[in-house]
Amino acid sequence: MVIGWAINSAMIILAAATFFKQNIAVDELDQAQQLLVPLVGNNAGIIFAGALLLAGISSTITSGIAGASIFAGLYGEAYNHKDLHSKFRSLCCSFIPALLIIICRG
Repeated sequence: MVIGWAINSAMIILAAATFFKQNIAVDELDQAQQLLVPLVGNNAGIIFAGALLLAGISSTITSGIAGASIFAGLYGEAYNHKDLHSKFRSLCCSFIPALLIIICRG
């Protein structure tokens, strides 16, 4: 969670500093990526995409663990990341709903 927080914070601080310095209002992600080119070079899109992907993965893992903890509490069990029940609950809370959304929208 700390790594996800650091990535999200770095993205926000970097973007805000860039936008404030140039006095530009940003309405779209593509515009934000273009503004980062002077700071990080032509690979700004790849860096921006990687940071967004890592932030998303961090959020997914956090929500899965939170959901599994809630399910464990509902069933009167302790949450243990090594326990098969806890792993299954994490899977049910994070990956399966995301997969269904991807399949249904695709």
